[in-house]
Amino acid sequence: MKADVALFFTSKSCPACLRMYPVIQGLILRGYNIKIVQVETNQNLLEVYKIQALPTIVFKTKDGNETNRLIGVVPARLITRELDKNA
Repeated sequence: MKADVALFFTSKSCPACLRMYPVIQGLILRGYNIKIVQVETNQNLLEVYKIQALPTIVFKTKDGNETNRLIGVVPARLITRELDKNA
């Protein structure tokens, strides 16, 4: 199932998140629908999405169903694969 949006959970104090940030920014500039969620200002979403490690990318359909998640530093191709499935 194709994801319509990716939520990138990140923190300014997380070295792995800082490594992923340019990758995410590049994908956003290429037109991918990725929302950056700063955990410092969105603590409630950590519980809602059961985030246990950072960085975490949660992929969702437009009706809100989670299709997959990636944890840690991952290559851009894994992110785009989730957003391009059956496109």
